[in-house]
Parts: sequence; C-alpha cells; structure tokens
Amino acid sequence: SLLLKKKLGSGLPAMLLFRDDSAASDSVQRALYKTAAHFKGVLNVCSVNGARYQKLAVKLGVNPHTIPAVVIVDVANQTQFVFPPAAPLVQDRVFAFASRVLAGEEACTLRSALAPAYQEGPVYTLVADRFGAAVLDPAKDVVVHFHAKWCGFCNLFAPTYTQLALHLANVDTVAFYDFDCSDNDPDPSLNISAFPTVMLFSSHNKTAVTYMGDRSVPLMAKFIQQHVGNKMEMMPDGVMTDTLTALRIRTAIENVKNSISHT
Repeated sequence: SLLLKKKLGSGLPAMLLFRDDSAASDSVQRALYKTAAHFKGVLNVCSVNGARYQKLAVKLGVNPHTIPAVVIVDVANQTQFVFPPAAPLVQDRVFAFASRVLAGEEACTLRSALAPAYQEGPVYTLVADRFGAAVLDPAKDVVVHFHAKWCGFCNLFAPTYTQLALHLANVDTVAFYDFDCSDNDPDPSLNISAFPTVMLFSSHNKTAVTYMGDRSVPLMAKFIQQHVGNKMEMMPDGVMTDTLTALRIRTAIENVKNSISHT
C-alpha cells in the first residue's frame, strides 16, 4: 500500500504489525499506541495485512503462522528486529523492545533457512542458525562462499568453488561451505555487499579474510594455504594435505620401509 511504502521510505525505522482480523490483533494494535506516541518523529508505526503481505513478513524473518507479529525495520541499515514470538505482545513489553532497538541494545534478527538433514560434501550448506557454530569451530579453518540464487556470477562460480573443495579434499582441517543469502542473512559485521564473496575464517583467530583475487582454483588454494591456522603441505604425489595427516603418512611409509629392511 501507499502508506506502507511511505512508512518504509521515510528514512526512519518502522515498526510493522502484521495482523489479521482477530481480537488478538486488535489488542496488539492498541498495545502499540504508547510506543507510537512516545517515539513520534523517530519511529514510524503502522499495521499491515498479514495475509496480503505474507512474503514481506517471511522476508523480514517473521513466521507467518505467528501472526499477530511485530517487527522493526531499519531500512537505512538493512536490518530488522523481530519481537520475540514467545513473549506476550503487551504495551510495556513492546515499548521496552522499541526502546532497546532504537538505543542499539537489541540484536538484529537474521533470517535462516532450515539446515539440510544430510549432506555429503565436499561443499556443505550453511544456514544462519548454524553459522556461528560452524565458523567458530577451533579445529577448523572455514571457507564460506556467500552467494544468492539470482546472482548469475555466483552460478558461474559455483563449479569452480566445488573444484577448489575437491582439490583440498585431503586437508581434514579445512571445511568448505555455501551460504545462500537469498534465504539467510549474513552477520552484518561481515559487511558483505557483493556476490559472490569468498571468506576464510582461520582457526588461529577466526577473523574473516576476504579473497580478492582471480577466482581460479590454483590462486584460491594458494590464498587458503597462506591464511589457514592449521598448516598444509604438498605430498610427493602432488596432493595437498594438512600437516598432521602428512606426518602420519610419512610415519606409515617409514614403518613399511623398516619392516621391509628387517625381512
């Protein structure tokens, strides 16, 4: 509607109530009056038809089955804050929620797809809900390909990224992930502004390093080797592996040689 476009296009954060025709939605709408009055000129407040704008609700991280639902949208910073679905939508709680958001004390809501039940690799699907657990794994150097379904360059790059993962498949300490930004929100602190983006999260300090060079397997493999926390080395047969695995292979070879020499 024109009102919704006006509210979202004003440059101010907007509190949206996704509602239906139920008495519960009427009650929540009344609960927003205090917030609307107090933050007038700072926060726009409006209600929208939850069924008509279901796609918008989902895009903002709202479960369409939890209507009525409240979300604050900060268009300028491209972030959204969904009121906790399990909390009661009452006047004082809504007011406190808005206060925290406007004060920068509330974490933004990140959309997340469902994690696949089973994956084979060599590239694994990563969703927002599992991002921290995967990336912060202290035993792994983690490579993430951030992409979007609508991005043609991403689709062209995907086979090369898979080849990269296959090239380093014997490096047990490196994990390769795909992160689809069409259905998941990356952490805003990563400042991802273009697709495709490839980032390495080193096991050493987990600081994200963005790959900026030519998207070829040899150059990306060299970049990874230079920035990983768990060192890698090339075996005599040309296969890249992690240092621990290389040590085990050399030890096994020496054991075989010794056993032969003593026969």
